[in-house]
Amino acid sequence: MVSRELTKAGIKHNVLNAKFHANEAGIVAQAGYPAAVTIATNMAGRGTDIMLGGSWQAEVAALEAPTEEQIAQIKADWQVRHDAVLGCRRSAYHWHRAP
Repeated sequence: MVSRELTKAGIKHNVLNAKFHANEAGIVAQAGYPAAVTIATNMAGRGTDIMLGGSWQAEVAALEAPTEEQIAQIKADWQVRHDAVLGCRRSAYHWHRAP
């Protein structure tokens, strides 16, 4: 139901459920990126830690033989995204908070 409404509204999203175990790790790895929309059903995501800013480890794992410099750059880029997501969360909290 939520997914259908998001689709109608043209909002790109992923659904994390118990149906597609092969895709689960990829969905979780992408879930924390800024502007990412992920729906987790009650049958999925139990005990799942969604890393805000995405998963730098998944980015490193996608490289065949990452150098220390590449790893350092990926971590630095991740930190920027992580901080951006936290900043959005703080802004949303203050925006929704009653005066």
